[in-house]
Amino acid sequence: GFPRPAMGCVSSRPQVDDALDEKRALLIEYASRVTHTSQVDTSERLHALREAMRACCVDAYVIGTEDAHASEYSAACDQRLTYISGFTGSTATAVVLADSAHLFTDGRYHVQAAQQLSRAWTLHRVGEPHVASWREWLQGPDVPRGAYVGMDASLVSYKDAVTLKAALASRGVTLVFPEANLVDDIWGEARPEPMLEPVYEYKLQFAGVHAAEKLAKLREWLREQGTSSAYVISALDEVAWLLNLRGASIPCHPVFPAYMIVTQHTAALFVDPRLIRPPIQTYLAKLQVSIYDYDAVWRSLREAEYERVFVDVRASYALVHAAGEDRTIVQTAASPVALECREVQTLRIGHNRIVLGEVLGLTLRTEAVQNAGRHHVDTARLDLIGRMGG
Repeated sequence: GFPRPAMGCVSSRPQVDDALDEKRALLIEYASRVTHTSQVDTSERLHALREAMRACCVDAYVIGTEDAHASEYSAACDQRLTYISGFTGSTATAVVLADSAHLFTDGRYHVQAAQQLSRAWTLHRVGEPHVASWREWLQGPDVPRGAYVGMDASLVSYKDAVTLKAALASRGVTLVFPEANLVDDIWGEARPEPMLEPVYEYKLQFAGVHAAEKLAKLREWLREQGTSSAYVISALDEVAWLLNLRGASIPCHPVFPAYMIVTQHTAALFVDPRLIRPPIQTYLAKLQVSIYDYDAVWRSLREAEYERVFVDVRASYALVHAAGEDRTIVQTAASPVALECREVQTLRIGHNRIVLGEVLGLTLRTEAVQNAGRHHVDTARLDLIGRMGG
């Protein structure tokens, strides 16, 4: 035979901690050699943004990576953080002040951000000891009392905006929402056009449930809530799932930009009409779904006389404001299965944490329990869905 390398006995192998440290060092060394892209000088863009901030009386402006539908990955036309900073990672937040610019990102992107950001930027390596998140940093000494912090109301969830607004107010700082997105204003004609890949039907043989049946279930739930209620859907994966439609407006994601408003008797889809070809027009007509321009959702929400409006927890501050905060109810997902857990141990590996937990209890929908004594469950009745959004 041929000689084999000696594997060594267990006692001669490196200790676990030493092995992890060695692997970590190798990964850091490898990552430091990977060049993601060259730096982009964004000095002129920052200067233009600061001019726009002065015109709006804003002392600090927050830019994230999300689009108006809280998507983690966005189309090129929505990548405002990349335009203003040169950073191309999928998750980060930038805060621009009159005399400084700051980018906050987690451990996945520390090396990449360090390579891509110019000297005009300060990188905050979130996850490292004593490094604050951007929300915490805004409440610190770098943003003085009396300052105004600006955000695009359509790019932050209602829940997050309300929480941040209260936290800043306690420090004497005011959160404001300029009418226009300041980055879009300075981006101008250089901003990429939206991708116009047409929407297509996701066939019933793959979807499993007809869109008409899904709409009927949603309307049945609405009837239980009151005589004049509406459900506003803003998450792109939920719009695509409800209508059994797919798109290609975001690279590598089968979704398309749209909102939906569903009532007991109507369903409206707000979408760029260029995405809807005649076969899909016919398909939607059979479902009795009306088609409106994408931006018409704002006027529709302001003018509609609903008693109550239900939105998903990811709905933007702008969406809830248009619908009316006093009549809007933010829905947390009503999961058919809920677990009650306790934390057993937290393992720290580099800047990441792995939480080990123990399941203490399981709650199921009543109609899905066939025999409680024998723990028999009708899994089909749980209607569990593998979401595209993660």
